[in-house]
Amino acid sequence: MPQLSPLQLDAHAPVEFAPASVRHEVSSVGRQGAGLAAQGARAPIRLKVYDDLLAAEAVWRYVESSADCTIYQTYDWTASWHRHIGSRNRLKPVVVVVYEGDRVLMLLPLAVQRSGPLRRLTWLGGEFCDYGAPLLAADFAHCVTPERFCL
Repeated sequence: MPQLSPLQLDAHAPVEFAPASVRHEVSSVGRQGAGLAAQGARAPIRLKVYDDLLAAEAVWRYVESSADCTIYQTYDWTASWHRHIGSRNRLKPVVVVVYEGDRVLMLLPLAVQRSGPLRRLTWLGGEFCDYGAPLLAADFAHCVTPERFCL
């Protein structure tokens, strides 16, 4: 019996968030995962990575409308910071959205910062951001139990 990889890369985006610049999507769906979903188990958790803030705007605004977040986690503040500071410092946005089925569980506003040959993953907003953390769905802790972190 062939061993299935637990992760698949897929470039398909849900219609309501069809961005122009999606880097890739990582999913824990395989043939086994599809069978579990058909049996009524929880939908698999998948990640979608955006490398453009404008492409992530719709889903970001959707998440911030129901998540507990600070001003430093809002799309408007982050986009303004990136336009005036981040882009001038050559930070490349990397917005990671975590889905369970079509439901957004978490959004991570990250960036890649280059320094010579090195790259560093950091929060968008850098040292000006008062609160570097993800935007979480209101019931994130209930939906994502420790057992679901195993792939």
